[in-house]
Amino acid sequence: NGVVRQASDLWTPSPNLLMIDQFNRTLATSHEYYNDFSQWIPTDAVIYIGVNDFYSGKVNSHHFKSAYLNMTLRLIDFYPHGNKINFIHLCGGSATNYNNNDPCPMIEAVAKQLEHIYLFLGDPAAKCNMQYVCDGERGLDAQVALADY
Repeated sequence: NGVVRQASDLWTPSPNLLMIDQFNRTLATSHEYYNDFSQWIPTDAVIYIGVNDFYSGKVNSHHFKSAYLNMTLRLIDFYPHGNKINFIHLCGGSATNYNNNDPCPMIEAVAKQLEHIYLFLGDPAAKCNMQYVCDGERGLDAQVALADY
């Protein structure tokens, strides 16, 4: 599920829900179980979402940036003392420029606005070999590079 929309309704078990609508669930596919965010407060929280929203070409850049900001603020509010968590925003690491829209600059702007950490992972898929699959998805070497980052 995405920030503004899904990359494809065919790939998503709940196509009408956005990621923020499912974030507080213990199981993303079930609305019956919810996470109690007061039970465990992380030191760091990684936000790595948004690159597929533009896949369909039906997303407005301004709307995406606004929705990403609002989603991040809601994530902070889920946790007691959420402002003390180190939020790390990741972008890249796979094809990001769908339909001439790259969400990474918008994600970076929100991270800077909130004084969070932003990391651009590059585009390892551009290497196009057996380890870095050429269809924009991360292969084995790209997964290892991402984990080591």
